[in-house]
Amino acid sequence: NVCLGDPIEFVDKSIVPSSSVKTHLWQFGDNDTSMLKQPKHTYLLSDTFNVKLRITTGYNCDYDASDKVVVYPVPVASFKTDPDQGTIVNPEIQITDLSMGADTLIYDLGDGKYSMMRNLVKNYPDSGLFTLRQTVWNICGCRDTFIKTITIRYLYVFNAPTAFSPNGDGINDFYAPGGIGIKYYEMNIFN
Repeated sequence: NVCLGDPIEFVDKSIVPSSSVKTHLWQFGDNDTSMLKQPKHTYLLSDTFNVKLRITTGYNCDYDASDKVVVYPVPVASFKTDPDQGTIVNPEIQITDLSMGADTLIYDLGDGKYSMMRNLVKNYPDSGLFTLRQTVWNICGCRDTFIKTITIRYLYVFNAPTAFSPNGDGINDFYAPGGIGIKYYEMNIFN
Protein backbone atom coordinates (compact mmCIF):
# COMPACT_ATOMS: atom_id res chain seq x y z
CA ASN A 1 0.00 0.00 0.00
CA VAL A 2 1.29 3.43 -0.92
CA CYS A 3 0.23 7.07 -1.14
CA LEU A 4 -0.35 8.56 -4.58
CA GLY A 5 2.88 9.98 -5.97
CA ASP A 6 5.18 7.78 -3.89
CA PRO A 7 7.28 5.32 -5.93
CA ILE A 8 7.04 1.60 -5.20
CA GLU A 9 9.98 -0.72 -5.61
CA PHE A 10 8.92 -4.18 -6.78
CA VAL A 11 11.15 -7.12 -5.80
CA ASP A 12 11.21 -10.52 -7.49
CA LYS A 13 11.47 -13.19 -4.79
CA SER A 14 11.21 -16.13 -7.16
CA ILE A 15 13.23 -19.23 -6.38
CA VAL A 16 14.08 -21.48 -9.33
CA PRO A 17 15.72 -24.76 -8.29
CA SER A 18 18.67 -25.84 -10.51
CA SER A 19 18.26 -22.80 -12.77
CA SER A 20 17.92 -19.04 -12.74
CA VAL A 21 15.47 -16.40 -13.92
CA LYS A 22 16.24 -15.38 -17.49
CA THR A 23 13.56 -12.69 -18.06
CA HIS A 24 11.07 -10.64 -16.06
CA LEU A 25 7.85 -9.07 -17.25
CA TRP A 26 6.05 -6.87 -14.73
CA GLN A 27 2.52 -5.66 -15.50
CA PHE A 28 1.59 -2.94 -13.00
CA GLY A 29 -2.17 -2.93 -13.69
CA ASP A 30 -2.20 0.57 -15.18
CA ASN A 31 -1.08 -0.37 -18.72
CA ASP A 32 2.58 0.15 -17.79
CA THR A 33 5.16 -2.65 -17.84
CA SER A 34 8.82 -3.27 -17.05
CA MET A 35 11.38 -5.95 -17.83
CA LEU A 36 13.72 -5.04 -14.97
CA LYS A 37 14.33 -7.44 -12.11
CA GLN A 38 13.51 -4.81 -9.45
CA PRO A 39 11.64 -1.95 -11.11
CA LYS A 40 10.35 1.20 -9.44
CA HIS A 41 6.93 2.44 -10.45
CA THR A 42 4.82 5.48 -9.56
CA TYR A 43 1.07 5.33 -10.05
CA LEU A 44 -0.75 8.38 -11.41
CA LEU A 45 -4.19 7.49 -9.98
CA SER A 46 -5.41 6.26 -6.61
CA ASP A 47 -7.05 2.85 -6.94
CA THR A 48 -6.42 -0.88 -6.40
CA PHE A 49 -4.15 -2.36 -9.06
CA ASN A 50 -3.53 -6.02 -9.94
CA VAL A 51 0.21 -6.48 -10.40
CA LYS A 52 1.48 -9.50 -12.34
CA LEU A 53 4.98 -10.88 -12.71
CA ARG A 54 5.89 -13.41 -15.39
CA ILE A 55 9.34 -14.93 -15.20
CA THR A 56 11.06 -17.16 -17.70
CA THR A 57 13.67 -19.56 -16.36
CA GLY A 58 16.88 -20.76 -17.96
CA TYR A 59 14.93 -23.87 -19.05
CA ASN A 60 12.43 -21.60 -20.89
CA CYS A 61 9.65 -22.33 -18.41
CA ASP A 62 7.21 -19.52 -17.63
CA TYR A 63 5.78 -18.84 -14.17
CA ASP A 64 3.27 -16.21 -13.12
CA ALA A 65 2.63 -14.52 -9.78
CA SER A 66 0.24 -11.72 -8.89
CA ASP A 67 -0.59 -9.41 -6.02
CA LYS A 68 -2.60 -6.28 -5.38
CA VAL A 69 -1.31 -2.76 -4.78
CA VAL A 70 -3.56 -0.17 -3.13
CA VAL A 71 -2.72 3.44 -3.98
CA TYR A 72 -4.34 5.83 -1.52
CA PRO A 73 -5.37 9.39 -2.41
CA VAL A 74 -3.35 12.26 -0.96
CA PRO A 75 -5.15 15.15 0.74
CA VAL A 76 -4.51 18.68 -0.49
CA ALA A 77 -3.35 21.24 2.07
CA SER A 78 -4.47 24.86 1.60
CA PHE A 79 -5.62 27.84 3.65
CA LYS A 80 -6.22 31.55 3.25
CA THR A 81 -5.38 34.43 5.56
CA ASP A 82 -7.35 37.64 5.99
CA PRO A 83 -5.69 40.05 5.90
CA ASP A 84 -2.32 38.95 4.47
CA GLN A 85 -0.68 41.86 6.33
CA GLY A 86 -1.34 43.19 9.78
CA THR A 87 0.18 45.84 12.03
CA ILE A 88 1.19 45.84 15.67
CA VAL A 89 -1.89 47.99 16.27
CA ASN A 90 -4.15 45.47 14.48
CA PRO A 91 -2.27 42.13 14.56
CA GLU A 92 -5.35 39.91 14.12
CA ILE A 93 -5.10 37.42 11.24
CA GLN A 94 -8.01 35.13 10.38
CA ILE A 95 -6.89 31.72 9.08
CA THR A 96 -9.45 29.72 7.08
CA ASP A 97 -8.89 26.08 6.13
CA LEU A 98 -9.30 25.29 2.42
CA SER A 99 -7.80 21.78 2.50
CA MET A 100 -9.49 18.86 0.74
CA GLY A 101 -9.60 15.23 1.79
CA ALA A 102 -7.93 15.86 5.15
CA ASP A 103 -9.03 14.08 8.31
CA THR A 104 -6.46 15.77 10.58
CA LEU A 105 -4.47 18.98 10.34
CA ILE A 106 -2.01 21.06 12.30
CA TYR A 107 -0.82 24.62 11.81
CA ASP A 108 2.66 25.82 12.70
CA LEU A 109 1.83 29.51 13.24
CA GLY A 110 5.40 30.72 12.76
CA ASP A 111 5.85 32.07 16.29
CA GLY A 112 6.46 28.83 18.18
CA LYS A 113 2.73 28.16 18.60
CA TYR A 114 0.67 25.37 17.00
CA SER A 115 -3.04 24.77 16.48
CA MET A 116 -5.19 21.84 15.36
CA MET A 117 -8.27 24.01 14.79
CA ARG A 118 -9.39 24.16 11.15
CA ASN A 119 -10.30 27.86 11.32
CA LEU A 120 -8.87 30.30 13.83
CA VAL A 121 -8.01 33.89 14.60
CA LYS A 122 -4.38 34.56 15.53
CA ASN A 123 -3.06 37.71 17.22
CA TYR A 124 0.68 38.18 16.71
CA PRO A 125 2.42 39.90 19.65
CA ASP A 126 5.15 41.59 17.60
CA SER A 127 6.07 42.73 14.12
CA GLY A 128 7.93 40.61 11.57
CA LEU A 129 7.54 37.93 8.94
CA PHE A 130 5.74 34.79 10.07
CA THR A 131 5.76 31.58 8.02
CA LEU A 132 2.55 29.61 8.51
CA ARG A 133 2.68 25.90 7.68
CA GLN A 134 -0.40 23.67 7.43
CA THR A 135 0.20 19.91 7.40
CA VAL A 136 -2.78 17.64 6.66
CA TRP A 137 -3.27 13.85 6.87
CA ASN A 138 -5.98 11.45 5.81
CA ILE A 139 -6.92 8.17 7.53
CA CYS A 140 -4.57 6.30 5.16
CA GLY A 141 -1.57 8.22 6.54
CA CYS A 142 -1.00 10.23 3.35
CA ARG A 143 -0.10 13.88 3.93
CA ASP A 144 0.50 17.24 2.27
CA THR A 145 1.85 20.63 3.38
CA PHE A 146 1.00 24.22 2.41
CA ILE A 147 3.18 27.20 3.40
CA LYS A 148 2.39 30.93 3.37
CA THR A 149 4.23 33.92 4.84
CA ILE A 150 2.42 36.86 6.39
CA THR A 151 3.73 40.22 7.53
CA ILE A 152 2.97 42.10 10.73
CA ARG A 153 4.25 45.62 10.11
CA TYR A 154 5.72 47.80 12.79
CA LEU A 155 3.63 50.97 13.00
CA TYR A 156 4.98 54.35 14.02
CA VAL A 157 2.42 56.74 15.48
CA PHE A 158 3.41 60.15 16.83
CA ASN A 159 0.93 62.40 18.57
CA ALA A 160 1.83 65.98 19.54
CA PRO A 161 -0.96 68.14 21.00
CA THR A 162 -1.30 71.59 19.45
CA ALA A 163 -2.14 73.29 22.75
CA PHE A 164 -2.18 72.83 26.53
CA SER A 165 -3.52 74.80 29.46
CA PRO A 166 -1.20 74.62 32.50
CA ASN A 167 -3.70 76.26 34.87
CA GLY A 168 -3.92 73.48 37.51
CA ASP A 169 -7.50 72.40 36.70
CA GLY A 170 -6.38 68.82 35.86
CA ILE A 171 -7.32 69.13 32.17
CA ASN A 172 -4.48 69.41 29.66
CA ASP A 173 -2.09 70.72 32.34
CA PHE A 174 0.95 69.00 30.76
CA TYR A 175 2.29 69.03 27.25
CA ALA A 176 3.00 65.34 26.57
CA PRO A 177 3.81 64.26 23.00
CA GLY A 178 4.26 60.52 22.45
CA GLY A 179 3.12 57.59 20.41
CA ILE A 180 3.70 54.01 19.38
CA GLY A 181 7.08 52.75 18.23
CA ILE A 182 8.88 55.94 19.26
CA LYS A 183 12.07 55.53 21.29
CA TYR A 184 13.55 59.01 20.91
CA TYR A 185 12.39 62.26 19.42
CA GLU A 186 13.65 65.81 19.25
CA MET A 187 11.31 68.73 19.70
CA ASN A 188 11.83 72.45 19.13
CA ILE A 189 9.42 75.01 20.64
CA PHE A 190 9.29 78.52 19.19
CA ASN A 191 7.65 81.49 20.87
